Amino acid sequence: MLKNVLRRLVYVLKIRVSVAYSNFKINRTFGRYPSLDKLPMVGAVVISFLIALSLVAVVSHFDVRRQPHKVGPIAFVGSKTIVESGRDVISQGTPPRSLESMLTQPNGVVSDNYVLAVDKSRKMLFVLREIGDSYHVVRNYDISLGRKIGDKQTEGDLKTPSGLYQIIEIKSGRELPDIYGPKAFVTNYPNSFDVASGRGGGGIWLHGSKTGKRNPDSHGCVVLDNQNLLRLDEWVHKSTPIAIFPEDFSLPVKDGKVDKKYISVDFFYGNQLRETGPVTQNNGVSTRHSARG
Repeated sequence: MLKNVLRRLVYVLKIRVSVAYSNFKINRTFGRYPSLDKLPMVGAVVISFLIALSLVAVVSHFDVRRQPHKVGPIAFVGSKTIVESGRDVISQGTPPRSLESMLTQPNGVVSDNYVLAVDKSRKMLFVLREIGDSYHVVRNYDISLGRKIGDKQTEGDLKTPSGLYQIIEIKSGRELPDIYGPKAFVTNYPNSFDVASGRGGGGIWLHGSKTGKRNPDSHGCVVLDNQNLLRLDEWVHKSTPIAIFPEDFSLPVKDGKVDKKYISVDFFYGNQLRETGPVTQNNGVSTRHSARG
């Protein structure tokens, strides 16, 4: 009952203020332009416009139903998995899903139809397809890696990094120099975990070569024969995850299957998260215009 009375009082107040405001505007206008009272039609138009304008202004000012602007959810990193509310912003094309936004299963297991796995101990690239509770090997290709053994730490150390990444850009045609072959898949190295650990450098791509055949080693990139590189088009797109395993680990493949636990944040970064806690989300934007291998 009281609520209805208050609403009515507010409504009456709005009308009274509006009328008073309109009268003020009209009197001021005719005071400035006395000739308007000799032109009835023009005066009527001016009066109508001023009344409408004042009503809109007053009602919007006293609108008690207006709600404050709400701030969206904030992305954060959990102790084992990363939870993100938005998408990474990529400089070209449709923004792909961030790697972190795909980690929705227990222990941060990557969830995507296809995943690339680089086994540095075998010098082999696996194309894996998610089926049920495991990844099935679709194809595997011989590859070349960085000239020096170990995980990339700094610019120019000739090493291939290890970690969980994603493809953020695909280059081809005139934008790609001949030395990289017909196509290149750009990764988001260094990711948030690399940055938090002080690892630097960049320009880690999957690419081919000018001759069509891969060289024995690279400056840090993952290199395939051109014909095999082009076959990746069937499975690889922007946001495709790529897991790069260190030389001292051989990816367990049993009956053509790989357990999902190996393609996970917990497997690659579990110790780092337990020791240092959450890391700052990296925007995933590649600022490198050329590869380093």
